[in-house]
Amino acid sequence: MKKTKSTATLTLLLLFCLVFINVTTGAALKNHQKVGHLVKENYLKEHYKTNSHDKTKLWVFFNRKTMDDHEQYLNSNHIQLNKEAMERRRIRGGLASGSLYDYDDLPVNEEFIQHLLQECGSNKIIISHHRTSKWLNSVSVTLKSIQSITSRDNDKLIRETIDCITSKPYVERVDVVNRFVKDVVSKENPLADHLRVDETLHEDILIEKPMHSTNSRKLTETKQNAYDQTFYGGTFGAVSQINVPELQSQGYDGSGVTILMIDSGYYKDHEAFKHMKIINEYDFINNQNNTQAPLGNEQNKHGTATLSTIGGYVPGVLIGPAYNASFLLAKTEDVTSENVIEEDYWIHALEWGESLGADLVSSSLGYTEWYNYSDLNSLNAPITKAADAAVAKGMVVVVSAGNSGNRGIGAPADGKNVLAVGALQLDGKNTYFSSIGPSSDGRVKPDISALGQKNFVAYHVGPTNYTHMDGTSFACPLAAGGIALLMQAQPTWTQSQIYQAVLATSSIGQSPNIKIGYGVLNTDLATAYKHQYPVGSTCDQNLCSGHGGCCSGQCYCAPNRYGPYCQYSRVECSVECANRGGHCQLDKFGYAFNCVPVTNTQMDSYDPKAVCGACDSSFDRCGVCGGNSTACIGCDDVPYSGKVVDSCGVCGGDGICKAIIVEQPETKSKLGIIIGAAVGVVGIVGLTVGSIILYRKRRILSISSDGSMPFLKGFTPLENLDELSFSIDNDLEYE
Repeated sequence: MKKTKSTATLTLLLLFCLVFINVTTGAALKNHQKVGHLVKENYLKEHYKTNSHDKTKLWVFFNRKTMDDHEQYLNSNHIQLNKEAMERRRIRGGLASGSLYDYDDLPVNEEFIQHLLQECGSNKIIISHHRTSKWLNSVSVTLKSIQSITSRDNDKLIRETIDCITSKPYVERVDVVNRFVKDVVSKENPLADHLRVDETLHEDILIEKPMHSTNSRKLTETKQNAYDQTFYGGTFGAVSQINVPELQSQGYDGSGVTILMIDSGYYKDHEAFKHMKIINEYDFINNQNNTQAPLGNEQNKHGTATLSTIGGYVPGVLIGPAYNASFLLAKTEDVTSENVIEEDYWIHALEWGESLGADLVSSSLGYTEWYNYSDLNSLNAPITKAADAAVAKGMVVVVSAGNSGNRGIGAPADGKNVLAVGALQLDGKNTYFSSIGPSSDGRVKPDISALGQKNFVAYHVGPTNYTHMDGTSFACPLAAGGIALLMQAQPTWTQSQIYQAVLATSSIGQSPNIKIGYGVLNTDLATAYKHQYPVGSTCDQNLCSGHGGCCSGQCYCAPNRYGPYCQYSRVECSVECANRGGHCQLDKFGYAFNCVPVTNTQMDSYDPKAVCGACDSSFDRCGVCGGNSTACIGCDDVPYSGKVVDSCGVCGGDGICKAIIVEQPETKSKLGIIIGAAVGVVGIVGLTVGSIILYRKRRILSISSDGSMPFLKGFTPLENLDELSFSIDNDLEYE
C-alpha cells in the first residue's frame, strides 16, 4: 500500500514537472518569437561596433492601438493634419479604405509606453522613450546601464530587459533601431570588391563665386532668360540630361509643390537659398526648430549640397529644377556620431512632414549594415514600411539607391512604391559606385537614374562657395526636382500615376535593367504621358494587364509580374543573390524570382489561381491567364530569355553571320577566279554529256511496239528540255 502511494505521488510530481516545463517553455518560445531576427543575429556580435558600450536602442512594436472603436476616433480632432495634407491625400492618396484617414493615423497608446518604462526599468538599467511612430505603432527606446559593468554583465542585463519587454501582452515584437552607415570612397582602387562609396568632395576644384547683381534678381524675371548654359551655369549638364530646361521654359519651376528634405543640416545663409520659401524646419537630433549649424560646421555640408541640387537659384551659377517650390527641412543625420543615421529620426521626420502637407520627399541615405540582402523586399525594414505608408497617403517618395555598387541597394530603396535613383555619368552610363538591383523579390531597382558624378553644388564653408561632389545622394534630389515639375504640371495625378509616367517615359522604359532601372528620367515626356487606364479604373477594367486574376478589386499577379495592374516584369533571381549571401528560391512553377536566406529551403508556394480564382483557365508559362505560352517564349523555348533568331538564322545570335572572306592580295584573287572558271567549264561539259546519255537511254527503254511511252502514261511529257534552267543561290557574304 505504501508502495502504491509512493508511486502515485511520484507520478503526480512528474506530471506537474512536465506541465511546468511545457508552460514555461511555451512562454519562452512565445517571447522568443517576439524578438526580431536582427536582435537575434546581430545584436551581440555587431551592435556595439556602432554604439557606445553602455547604450543601445530598440524598436518596440505594439499589437494594438488606443481605442476599439477607432472609426469614431478617426473622425475626431485627434488626427493632426493641416489642410494641405488633407487635400494631398484627397487628390493623390491611395488609402485602401477610400477615406482620408486610416488605422495608421491613430496615435500610439501612451499607457503602453508608460507601463513599459516603469515595469522593465530597474536600478541597473534605465529605459528612456526616444521616438514614436504612429504608422508603425511603435516606439524607439534607449537602454542605458546606470553604472559601469563588464561587457558580459551588460549583455546579460540587456537580454533580461528584452525578455521583460517581450513578456508584455501588448508587445508584438522587439528589434534594433537600425543605423545607416555612410560609406567611404576608395579612390585608390575604385573597382575593389570591398568598395564603399560615399559622396566625394573634389577639393581641388573648390571655388568661390562673387555675388553679382544678376545673380540676385527676382524669380519673376526668369521668364526672360534663355534656358541655356548662360542661365544654368555649372548645373547645365545635370538638368539638361533629365530635360528640365524644356519644362522650365514653359513656366514650370515647382511652384505649388511642397518638398520635404531629410538630411544632415542646411547652411541657409548661402546665396543659393536667398530666394527659397522655407515654411518649416526641425532638428530631430537636438529637438529644436533650427536646422543650421554655425558657419563651416560639417553638420551643414551634406544637406546644403542636396538642397542646392533640388532648389538652388543663382542665375549663371547654379539652378535647381524646383527652385520655386516650398520646403520643409528636417535634420536627422548626426555627422559627429561616426557617420551614422538612426532610422527612428528619419521615420519621425517623414510623419512630421506628411502631416504638414509635404507632397514629395527627397532623402539621400547611405547603405545599411544591418540588413541582409534577402531582407530587402519591402516587407522587413521599418524605414521601408514607413516610406510605403507615406506613398499610400499621396506622397511621392524619392530616395537614393545607394553607393555600394555590386553589393546592392539598401533601405528604403527597396520600397514597392518608392522611386530609388541611381547615379549616372554625363554620358548616360551608370557610375561604378551606383548600387545595382534588383530588390530581393525581383523588382527592378534602381527605378530611374540621373547625374551623380561631379554634380555642381553649394558648399557650406561660405555664402558664395561651390564645389563638385559625387554620389547617388545628388542624383536623388536632381530627379526629385524634376518630378516636382511633373507634379506641378499634373496637379490631379495620383501618386501611382506619377510613378507609372516616370518609369514609362524614362530612356529605356520598355527594357529596364538592374544598373540604371528604367533609365534616365525625362521630365518633359513624363508630363505628356497618356495613361493606359483612367483614374479610378479597377482590375475588372484593366484585366491585370493579362498577367493576373482580379478579386475584390485587387490584382493577384502571376509569379513573374508585379505592380498594381501586374504591368511590370520581375527580374529572375541570379548570381547577384549568391554574391550577396542568399540563394534563389524556386517556386511551384520551376522558376526563381526571390532571393532568400541560405537557411530557407522551402519552395515558394504562391499561386495566383489558388489565391484568386478569377482566372477560369490556368496561367501559362508566361503568366498569362488562358494563354498559349507563346507571348514570352524565346527561340530557345525558355520563358523570358529574350532570345530571337538573328538575320543569320541563329537563335540568340549577334547578327554577324559566318562568311567566306576573299583573300588578299590581288594575285590570289585572280588565281581563284581562274580555278573557279575552269571548274565551271568542266561541270557544264559533264552536265551536258550526262543529259544526252540519260535522254537516249530513256527513249530506248520507254518506246513500245505501238510507239507509246508507258512510263509516262497519265502524265504530261516533259517538253523543252533544252530550255531547262538551273539556279544557283549565292551563299557568300563579304565583310
